[in-house]
Formats: sequence, structure tokens, C-alpha cells
Amino acid sequence: MKKPIIGITGNERPNPEDEFAIMSYAAKGFVEGVKEVGGIPVILPIGDADMAQHYIKIIDKLILTGGQNVSPQFYGEEKMIDSDDYHLERDVFELSLIHEAIQQQKPIFTVCRGTQLFNVAMGGTLYQDIEHH
Repeated sequence: MKKPIIGITGNERPNPEDEFAIMSYAAKGFVEGVKEVGGIPVILPIGDADMAQHYIKIIDKLILTGGQNVSPQFYGEEKMIDSDDYHLERDVFELSLIHEAIQQQKPIFTVCRGTQLFNVAMGGTLYQDIEHH
């Protein structure tokens, strides 16, 4: 039986040992979880819409992981909170992954930020600050 290839969205952060280097990564729990259930985990580093199309072609299923806040511009709002925890390039890339996965009829599993982004991709909105709603 063929093992399913599971794409896991990656994130980025500065390398603490080199101020000019950026590291791509995914939480080990996602990788180990996929292996535990018999899948082949593939971490998808942040790219562009063209890369999203290629990634979705080679995977069987997609996991959208957690991380930064979703930029309010994608759900029609101005930024209303004092936070710099956004990653615009990641938002754009993962929205492309979602649209491609839907078009190619690939299953999507979402966690935390991934669930919020999927909601936005489907036309939903978010509360930027829950305490004030």
C-alpha cells in the first residue's frame, strides 16, 4: 500500500546564530504525528503562488499549522491591535495553498492559525482582540 504524502506548512524565524539568515521549520510534533499514522511528512517552506500549485500536486493531504496572526487585510479590516506578530508572505502563500488544495480536491487539516486562515479563505472574518468583543 502506498503511503500518503502529507504536506505540512512551514514557518520562518531569524537564525539566532546569524542575524542575516532565516530558518524554515515546522514543529516536530506534526512531522512525528504524520509518521506515526503511516504517512510521509513533507515540510512546505514559504513560497509563492506558483510553488503552492506545485506543492499541492505532489502531496495527498495538507496540514495548515499554527503561528502568527492572520493579517486583517485578508478579512477586510484595518489592523486594530498593537502587535507585530504577522507574516504577510506566509499569509499569501498559505491562501494560495488552500485555494489550490480545494481546486485539486485535496483534504486540508487545520490547526490554530491554520483554522483561522482557512476561515478567512472561505470568506469568514476574525476578531483581532477577543476581550473587546
